[in-house]
Amino acid sequence: MATASPSRTRKAAAKKAAVPAPVQDFEPIELTTENDTVDEVTVHLFSVNGVKYFVPGAPNVTLALRYLKRIKTEGEELAQLWLLETMLTEEGFDALIAMDRLKPESLAKVVLAIQKILLGGLEVPKA
Repeated sequence: MATASPSRTRKAAAKKAAVPAPVQDFEPIELTTENDTVDEVTVHLFSVNGVKYFVPGAPNVTLALRYLKRIKTEGEELAQLWLLETMLTEEGFDALIAMDRLKPESLAKVVLAIQKILLGGLEVPKA
């Protein structure tokens, strides 16, 4: 009759101990696809020659997830282009394109502000 060696028994016991215990007092999160009515709050992001351009002040969190996925699949530059077009709408994006002397630092400020507005919605509320 063969018996397990002590080192083999310890390894098996270590494997069993490494399995995490189930989470206690956990309630599943129920998500729905129903549209919640949300008052659209906008933020004045920039102006060009006195014309104000606005973006959503509390964009849908799925927009942030799409942006993060695009960073992974397309790279940061293309994801930022998509984000600018999406958040600024065609009118705001065209206003930036029409500026012949748009400074790189000005564009960077616009991009960073949009990212902050968008990704700030991903912060977990404190209990």
